[in-house]
Amino acid sequence: MNIRYLVACTFTSIALFSSPSFSKEETLEFIMNNDNSNCYQAFNIERKIPSYMCSMCNDYIKTEAKPEDKGYLLAQLSEKKCETLSEPFPEKDETGRSFYIDQDFLALDFLTDFDEDRNYTMGMGMSYSGKNHSKGILPDARNWLDKKVSFFKQSSPVLEYIHSFDFGITGFTPNDLEDIDPIPVDRPFASLIYFSSSKFAAYTSNYALKSKFTIGLLGLDVAKGIQRFLHNDAGLSHNDPLGWHNQISDGGELTALYSLEKITMWKEKRVTEGTDWDISYSMAANAGYYTDMSVGTDIRIGRITSPYYAHSSNPLSVYNHGNCASCNGDDNFFFFSYRVRLVAYNVLLQGQFRDSTHEFSDSEIERLLHEAGIGWTYHFSKKLQVTYSLNYKSEEYKGTESRAHWFGGLYFSVNKF
Repeated sequence: MNIRYLVACTFTSIALFSSPSFSKEETLEFIMNNDNSNCYQAFNIERKIPSYMCSMCNDYIKTEAKPEDKGYLLAQLSEKKCETLSEPFPEKDETGRSFYIDQDFLALDFLTDFDEDRNYTMGMGMSYSGKNHSKGILPDARNWLDKKVSFFKQSSPVLEYIHSFDFGITGFTPNDLEDIDPIPVDRPFASLIYFSSSKFAAYTSNYALKSKFTIGLLGLDVAKGIQRFLHNDAGLSHNDPLGWHNQISDGGELTALYSLEKITMWKEKRVTEGTDWDISYSMAANAGYYTDMSVGTDIRIGRITSPYYAHSSNPLSVYNHGNCASCNGDDNFFFFSYRVRLVAYNVLLQGQFRDSTHEFSDSEIERLLHEAGIGWTYHFSKKLQVTYSLNYKSEEYKGTESRAHWFGGLYFSVNKF
């Protein structure tokens, strides 16, 4: 039970009913100044208070209020006529958009000596969130898969839904970029252009579920063009990447991925003044060009006004979850994430159906991977959120050129509160 919600909603009930002179604007200002939490969002929409908040306030009044005040407070709460438990926050047509860029040079080489132009060498993409992105070919395909596995059939009431559409590109390279021949002891060149549809459901029982369906194209020359521009024209490196003709599925091949994830809040502390913190953990599974399972944890410390599920513990995830109906837009926190992954198959190392010039066999793949990230999230305004993350990934394959990898990421979210 979140005591902060209980206190806030009790104060809200008093403000709404004991003072008839309170305008809506004054009520919202009162909520924001005394709590600065999701309660503000609940009252900032033209609807009744969700019943799960009423239930929490009801429990709080019964256990914490003075005996002489209980009857009065419960009567005022009853007059609010709460909605049914099945009613989530209404999702706006457009809740926001995000842009991310992952790059080796963002690993702060001048501080860490982690700048390595190899392995996961780049990624960039856009994400659009809102109800408008819940329909279409990709969402329909994802919904069909979700129904087949009964993923969103839960007994707990839904707090809110988040739908999003993402597209982007990722690129992977060996250590020696200028060798025109395949390098058997090092990873192959690989690239992926992808388009994906996501559905995110947060539940009142302190857990959230996410499904994602992605289609993509392997082996196109787009990543080669971007890397050659950054190296040769922008002057970020003196190494000319000449081995892209050896990439996985060179010339193009269709691929797909279906992903499921559950995020659960474990411990949290919210305070009016001082430092907030929370700890969540996650379980995930992928089937497709990545086939694996993973478990991880995410720790946040600082000023936290967004819910636990608004932050991803996956270093390779687009940070678009700040675009949620219950987000408050006043975060300033540090985070640490860790994930262990059990790998069954990796198309970007082992190839898919088409023959590739260079690909690894099953025996050359590392089955147990470790991933971590440390970073900072800050809201420059109610609408603009920026995250920097320094990410780590352990060795993905065996051999003399096998190595762990560091890369940095910048994630920008523009929210439409």
